Amino acid sequence: MTVETADLLTRSRIENEVLSEMAGLTSTGHPYDDVVHGLLDLIEHVVSSPFLGVSIRELEGVAHYVRMGREADRAWGEGVAAGMAKTLDPMLRSGSHAVPGTQYHSIAAPAAWAISFTASSRSGRLGSLVIAAQAPLELTPAEEQLMGRLVQQTLLVLDHALLLEQIEHLEVEDQLTGVLNQHRLLEILEYEMRRHRFTGKWLALSMIDVEGLDSINRSYGRRYGNHILQKLAGMLQSSVRPIDIVARHGHDEFAVVLPEMTEEDGRRLIEELHQRVGAMEFAGGEVRLTAGTAHVKPDESLTAEAFLRRGEQALHEAKRYERGWSTLWESSARLLPRS
Repeated sequence: MTVETADLLTRSRIENEVLSEMAGLTSTGHPYDDVVHGLLDLIEHVVSSPFLGVSIRELEGVAHYVRMGREADRAWGEGVAAGMAKTLDPMLRSGSHAVPGTQYHSIAAPAAWAISFTASSRSGRLGSLVIAAQAPLELTPAEEQLMGRLVQQTLLVLDHALLLEQIEHLEVEDQLTGVLNQHRLLEILEYEMRRHRFTGKWLALSMIDVEGLDSINRSYGRRYGNHILQKLAGMLQSSVRPIDIVARHGHDEFAVVLPEMTEEDGRRLIEELHQRVGAMEFAGGEVRLTAGTAHVKPDESLTAEAFLRRGEQALHEAKRYERGWSTLWESSARLLPRS
C-alpha cells in the first residue's frame, strides 16, 4: 500500500466519522446554538480555513454563525462576515436566487476571496457553508464534493434542530435529562415570585454549572457526556425537597428553584449536593460542578427575569471569587473554603 493511498483512506475515515458525529447532534438534546457550534467544531476537523461560516434561514430570518482561525486577522474576518451576510441574507431569505451548489465570491473591502456551498432541505429550508481567505481559493473536484456533503449534513441537522426547538416550546420537559426545560423554568419562576410576594417567605435559586463536559465529549463522544448529564439530573431531583423544582438551563447548567428556603438552608443543601457528587464516579474524565445561589428576601419585590439574572450572577461570582453566598464544589469531594 502506498503512502498516498494510506493518506487517502485515513482522510476518508475521518470524513466519515465527522459526518456521523454531525448526524448524531440531532439526538443530543442540546440547545440550538450549541448544535450550531458543535457542527462548526466538527467541520474544522476536515476543513482548514482562516474563515468558516454557516448561514441558514431560521424561523424569523437568516442567521449567520462565524468561526475564525487563530491566525486570522479579526478586522479582516469581521469584514468578510459582513460581506457574506450582505450577499447571502437576501438570497437565503427569499430563496428566489438560491441555487444549490458552489459559488465563488470576491469581496472588495477588505480584499478577500470566499466560496459558499448552498443546499436545501426537504422542508425547503436553505443554508450555506462558507470558507474564505485573503488569497484566491481553488478547490479540486473532490474537495468541492466534500464541502457539498458537509453543507448538506449541516442543513439536515439544523433543520431538525429548529423543528425540535419549535416543539420544545409546546413541551415542559427537557428531552435529554427529564427535568423541566428552560421555557418552563421561566414560567415556574414567575409563579413562585407571585407566591413569594403573597406569603412573604424567602425564595432561593441555585444555578449549577457542569464543567469538564467539553473535554469528555471530545475524548469519549457526546453520548457519554449526555449520560453524565442524565446522571447528574437524577441526582439533583432525588436530593431536593418535593416542593423544589429542577430545570435545565442551557447546555451544561441546571437551575434549582427553592421556595421558602433561607440562606443557611440553601447553604446546607449545596453542601449536601457536594457530598453526593463527591461519591459519584465517572470514567474517563473529571466532572466539576460550580453552584451559585441567589435569594429574594421576604420584603423584596423582583421580576422573574431579574431573579434569573441574579442567579446567573451568583454563579459567575462563584466561579470568579469562590466566596460567601456562592459555594464551589468538585467531584473530588473537596469543598473549597469560604473567604
